Amino acid sequence: MVLIQQQQTALLPASKTKICNNVKSGAHAPLFFSTMKIFIYIIFITFSYSAHIKAEVQFSIAPSLLFFDYTEFNFNGSELNNETGTIPGIQLNLNTTINSHLDIKLSIAGYDGNVNYDGYTQFGSAIATTTDENIFRYSMHISTPLLNNANIFLSTTFHQWKRDIQGKGTVLGIFEKYQWREVSIGINTIFWTNEQGSWLAEAALLKTVNPEMYIDLSEADLGSTNLNLGTDTGARFQLSWVAKNTSNQNYGFSIFFETWDFGISDSNTTSGGTTSVSVYEPRSETRHSGIQFIVGFHY
Repeated sequence: MVLIQQQQTALLPASKTKICNNVKSGAHAPLFFSTMKIFIYIIFITFSYSAHIKAEVQFSIAPSLLFFDYTEFNFNGSELNNETGTIPGIQLNLNTTINSHLDIKLSIAGYDGNVNYDGYTQFGSAIATTTDENIFRYSMHISTPLLNNANIFLSTTFHQWKRDIQGKGTVLGIFEKYQWREVSIGINTIFWTNEQGSWLAEAALLKTVNPEMYIDLSEADLGSTNLNLGTDTGARFQLSWVAKNTSNQNYGFSIFFETWDFGISDSNTTSGGTTSVSVYEPRSETRHSGIQFIVGFHY
């Protein structure tokens, strides 16, 4: 969503505390915490069952850099705004091999940082500012052998993205929170191996499910509302190198690219401010890439 611009010269609000407090009590909170509890329960059951049947378990930690790239478009296809930058993060993985036909991987990842915002205000004036990005996701990935050195997998991922567009001068900021689920299907394969390690490739097609967002216009005293976004498809590709096992540890790195789109949202009217306005979220494209450095431990 583009920024709001005041008609008169004015200072920004003293702080963004009011916005943050509103978001904490937003409509997304019950869904987020309920799905997180289910995910933690799945981790506990998976780890307990793996210990019971003495399955191979691997835990890995992956410091990451995400090359963030997000663009919104007008009805006529012209660009409304673009956000780009590098965001640090970390991913934790728990992988268990139940038997020769079933492998389960549970992952939690988070990224937090600032990126550049280049776009326009509601009144068509060019604006260059920054956006505070906070991204959190967790996923379950189930795979089974397909051919020699190749597996087919299904996965489901829950995404939460907090987007705090910073105000500048007489231009006020906007806080938005996105949530959606993702389902995907793909293949991975070891395509090269030698004495030092192995190269792996992974490709998946994905579908966004029930994407929605919370938008807060408190800085302009226009209230807040929720919007349903248009669903669309996407893809994810990853290339990894993993060193040969040494004792109970291994290490490696991976580079990845992921893409998905959101269609234009429905329109809704804000509430809780001195004035109500009708808002909608434009069509958007996400084109992220990144690199991870992986350290794993076998049990």
